[in-house]
Amino acid sequence: MAAPMRFCRLTWGRKFLPFQAFATGGTPFRALQTCSCACSGEKENDLQENPFFSKYKNKIDHFRKENPGEYEMFIQDKKDRQKKKLEDAAANKEAIKEQMDWMGSNPRFSQNAQQEAQPSPGSFSMAGAKKLDSVLRTDLIQDKTAEEIGKIWTDYHAQKDAVCAVIPKDTYALLHARTNMCPTFLLPMPREQGYEFFLLQFSGHECHFTPLISFQAHKENAPSCIQMVHYPDLADKKGIVLMRAEVDTKILTTVEAKFLVDQMTMYYTARTDQRFSIVRNFTVKPTEFDHMVLIRELESIGSASEQKANKTD
Repeated sequence: MAAPMRFCRLTWGRKFLPFQAFATGGTPFRALQTCSCACSGEKENDLQENPFFSKYKNKIDHFRKENPGEYEMFIQDKKDRQKKKLEDAAANKEAIKEQMDWMGSNPRFSQNAQQEAQPSPGSFSMAGAKKLDSVLRTDLIQDKTAEEIGKIWTDYHAQKDAVCAVIPKDTYALLHARTNMCPTFLLPMPREQGYEFFLLQFSGHECHFTPLISFQAHKENAPSCIQMVHYPDLADKKGIVLMRAEVDTKILTTVEAKFLVDQMTMYYTARTDQRFSIVRNFTVKPTEFDHMVLIRELESIGSASEQKANKTD
């Protein structure tokens, strides 16, 4: 699959969000753009709101006194980049609205088109689903416990360009029911100057992710950068569902892919209705959906992770 020619990014003036908090379990990375706070006048006031201003104020003042010419050039460059970010944000907001309008008018993505017979909680139709024995010798694990099978599964995928998971049966029942109701959703990925958006679509036990810019060019024929398959073969006997997601590493790293998969899990399996209501709103009224809600959700998680890390320190 060819990589997209350009990213569909939304720039945002606040510090970037921590996909490491999802993908690696570590503390979130922080974009320490401390020098952007060293402006005078109105720019200086904006900078003082930055949580890192007081920590680096002395270094900023020293740099300004020792290298005034270089400092002014740096500030002008920051202003130019900020202007470019605002222009990109406006252009990409319009691009996303265009795609949401198209999805709202296309019956393939409408809610009514997805109202097929849904499985009852805890039971899964295997019609048309990929079978586990196509990737694993199921005859050799019949006497294994769920924990042993899970270790075999994770060890097998450890050195591959893939993401895997072992999901409790009840959790997957919730995920599967909700993906039948709302099979399509949008997820942001933090990038150097903003966000790249990815569109996901479920079909049965499979889910495909594609960059929004690729979907913009090819619509429903857009190729996948993540192909995720759930295998419910062991749900009844072992109480687990195995998942694997193959990654096109020309577009995403496996860490980035895990970040998107974890985001999807967060929205579709949340026990409270708050986050899934965002998914539902996207499905019911795609033309009215505000993609900034997704960024605010990531920011709230990033702030919580950062506070927790600071308390640990």
